Amino acid sequence: MNIALLTGVMDKNLNEASKITTHSLARELQGRNNRVVIICSKHKGELKKEIINDLLVYRFNLLLIPFGIFLVQKKENIKFNILHSFSSAPISILKILPAKLFLKIKIIHTIKSESAHWLGTLKLSFFLNLANNLTVHSNSLKEKLKKHVFKKISVIPSHINTKKFKVLNKKYLRKKYGINKPVVLYYGPFAPRKGTDLLIKTIPEVVKKRVNILFIFLIKHTKYFEKSMNQIKDLNLPNNVKVITNELYNIPEWINISNVAVFPYPNLKGTEATPSCILECLACNTPVITRNLKELRSEINSNYLSFFNKNSELVESINHNLNKTGKNTFNKKKYSLKLICNKYLEIYSR
Repeated sequence: MNIALLTGVMDKNLNEASKITTHSLARELQGRNNRVVIICSKHKGELKKEIINDLLVYRFNLLLIPFGIFLVQKKENIKFNILHSFSSAPISILKILPAKLFLKIKIIHTIKSESAHWLGTLKLSFFLNLANNLTVHSNSLKEKLKKHVFKKISVIPSHINTKKFKVLNKKYLRKKYGINKPVVLYYGPFAPRKGTDLLIKTIPEVVKKRVNILFIFLIKHTKYFEKSMNQIKDLNLPNNVKVITNELYNIPEWINISNVAVFPYPNLKGTEATPSCILECLACNTPVITRNLKELRSEINSNYLSFFNKNSELVESINHNLNKTGKNTFNKKKYSLKLICNKYLEIYSR
């Protein structure tokens, strides 16, 4: 098949979950004798056409994206069978309207999460009926969309690289990085929607009970970076907090070093319905603490996943999970790229 994947952004700096999952799916599809082209938005300084890890990427200015499928077909002398678009805002599906009207092409649309933007309201989900098939990452999101969409909605969870995220030799890694303290890990951006303000405020309370503890933040720069760094400096706990901003850091190694990972989302708006970071940590047998959100509790099954309700409960949860023992019941095969790709191919072939 000839497949066009329509997404927001794509570049060589694969440091966001949405870019990683789209890129890895594209590579898996292409590795199965499909021709895949990624079509996305163009930002200042980016090339209009680029090869990224053997994948052809076309970028267009925002107003030209709806016609990008026509331009790519002409330039590459290709006729697409499938147009698979990804977004959080249902209204974003309007970008495929010209292709829907003038091309005989099957339209698949995936809603990755609830949008945090007011234009991303699910009240506009009736536009999703433009697609031939719809997919979402969670059953809870499916139930919300069913109020506005009359078509069948398939639940296909986020995927992770199960070959990359696995149990490693923790003793060797701790020696390699010179870590001799219990470690609490967070990785991603500093952002209110990720709950990082709460995690930073929690650090002094945890240190009171466990002086010899280390909070490690693997951080990419966002507009909240400086503000959050100032909050950490104000704690005056240099021996208990380590912020790593080098994007070459090996995330699976740091996950394996850690005793527990904390992702205290206030909600899942603007975040994957089944966050990759939680799945990745569980795949490495590292316990995870997150807020007691119905969507997460119902979607991810693992005795290594703990939930807190009140902010005051986070301190106790961290202390309780630092020495987690017993067999992890998480089934990482459920989230393997190979299995998820099979599910998408099945929908493409319907």
